[in-house]
Amino acid sequence: AYITGQWGLPNTLHHPLIVTISDVSLKIPGRPVAAYVQSNGTGDGLRQRLLVDLEHHMLYPDENLEGTIYHEMAHAVLRDAITAPGAASIPTWFNEGLAQSVTSEGRSRTQDAFERWGHSDARAVLCDLNGKVDEFLHGEYNFGCYTQFYLAVQRLLARAGKDTIPRIMKGLHDGRALPQVIQELTGQSWSAFQTDAAHYTLDVFAGTQSIP
Repeated sequence: AYITGQWGLPNTLHHPLIVTISDVSLKIPGRPVAAYVQSNGTGDGLRQRLLVDLEHHMLYPDENLEGTIYHEMAHAVLRDAITAPGAASIPTWFNEGLAQSVTSEGRSRTQDAFERWGHSDARAVLCDLNGKVDEFLHGEYNFGCYTQFYLAVQRLLARAGKDTIPRIMKGLHDGRALPQVIQELTGQSWSAFQTDAAHYTLDVFAGTQSIP
């Protein structure tokens, strides 16, 4: 309800979501995790599992488990809302950037990065939105692109105006790729939006734009 309320969606899930709480360490390739979502399905069929690792939480009690669960639930809600025959894929930058937006996670990441890169060129935080991650610069699982993903989503929300998220979800649900939906909502081509998001990110780290 907290997530759907923020996004302007009905408070409902259309597909099964199973929550598993485990005392056995969970891992995805490359790293242990506190929680993650498995999504399986094609067309209008979808089955999701939210796995929560209590062992990880006990080993790292200072990590924000509640925030992690909100982040992962955001992925589940997004996938649930979009799933349909012929639905478009959810680009990683939008998926992760939006999930960081349901709590203060994205702002906190940006603030931490600003303390390191603020009032500088800050090109180290820029990532290619076309890829899963910027593997050359940041590495696949080190979260180096998450700040850029968050800021790109914030820029999109600011540019597209009211009801942005429901309109994006409907576009993806109906099979229109996100670059096409962005152009419909903002009037910017995909290339122009990428450039705009990069300039916005650099402006944030230059201190000429406030951290959203």
